[in-house]
Amino acid sequence: MTNHIVCFDTETTGLDVQRDSIIQLSLVKFDSRTFEEIEALDWYILPSCPYRIDPAAEAVHHITQAKLEQEGVSLKSVYPQLMAFVEGCDILSYNGNSFDARILYYNLQREGLTFDFDNHIFYDAYIIEAARTSRKLSDVYRRYYGHDFEDAHNSLADVRATIAVFKAQNETRISEEEIHRPEFDFVSVDGFLALKDGNFVFAQGKYRGKTIAEIALADTSYLDWVCKNCAEPTRQYITTQCAPKPQPAQQTPETQPTAKPTPKSTTKSTPKPDTPSIPTQMSLF
Repeated sequence: MTNHIVCFDTETTGLDVQRDSIIQLSLVKFDSRTFEEIEALDWYILPSCPYRIDPAAEAVHHITQAKLEQEGVSLKSVYPQLMAFVEGCDILSYNGNSFDARILYYNLQREGLTFDFDNHIFYDAYIIEAARTSRKLSDVYRRYYGHDFEDAHNSLADVRATIAVFKAQNETRISEEEIHRPEFDFVSVDGFLALKDGNFVFAQGKYRGKTIAEIALADTSYLDWVCKNCAEPTRQYITTQCAPKPQPAQQTPETQPTAKPTPKSTTKSTPKPDTPSIPTQMSLF
């Protein structure tokens, strides 16, 4: 773990990571040894594109369009501060690996901005807790502390509750097995590909667990569909994996050079063992 960890949470217009918008973004930096809070950032985000807050979402987080019009700032305007805040830090969330990180990726992409996910280790207190018993943040917090935390479903309150849960989990010594128990070692931000046993496989759908090479032979239409709906890094990786390998040019009798006869050797040459080719893996971010 890095000395400082940044925990983050979002509130959004809905649950579609590719099309919905972040309307509250909260981050807290804390000391990974003492769990003391160092600094907090909390913004209401006014989407730059036309948006509609799903009534079901508004019923949970109580953020209205009027509030955003009065207090909201653009994601682009806070981007430099966001990047500086997380620099050099591991990142923590509660169920963020499957939702918050993905919707942040797409919201930044929409603004022409980037986030280098490869430069950070992501901890997910939800994944750790799922390996134990519970799921819901408020229930997990109550089990550890014996009472509810105030202002649940406000993303800043949820961030601080997540840090408290992570602290309690560390006090009971998180094992490597608990952190890495999920089926896949890593899932791409768009949720289409996952790393398993050193190979990228599909993380969802009817070909879950199958490699790109397997599906390229069995169902090219599925690859076409994925490429139309996935993030650009995933599309580039699939395209690279499916690109035909260049074949050496074949020489015709007219172009083939005439070999000079060589004297026969009296010693037997030892055949060289085949050297396996080592595939290179591209980063999905």
